[in-house]
Amino acid sequence: MDTHYLFTHSLLADVENRTRRLAATVRGDQMTEAIAAVHRKRIFENFSIDLSRRRVFCGHREVDLTACEYKILEYLTGHPGQVVSKEELIDFLYSDKPGRPSNLVEVFICRLRRKLDPSGEHNPVVTVRGRGYRIG
Repeated sequence: MDTHYLFTHSLLADVENRTRRLAATVRGDQMTEAIAAVHRKRIFENFSIDLSRRRVFCGHREVDLTACEYKILEYLTGHPGQVVSKEELIDFLYSDKPGRPSNLVEVFICRLRRKLDPSGEHNPVVTVRGRGYRIG
């Protein structure tokens, strides 16, 4: 099944359910803040990201990521279904530092894969040969 579909379907169902529950108990400015909090989570088939707390989970297990690993994952999940080039990730990570080593992205992607899928059964970050990476 397409990961983008799973992400969209799961996220929309989650947002709809949470919004209904919140609407029953909260009104006015509190409602706006509560809805914003719901939108600060990205849920995928094998992991989720709580953007407001900068935490990543595989099921109920919290995944410990470095700052760069987290930034790459946040960026990739912000572009679901899209291929993000290595150069785009380098620019995103090191926009203020010239002469950055290009192989660092490959190292971070490798670490992300190991941390998000220790068993190697799923491929959370897919390499699209000659183009870049996308969430799998």
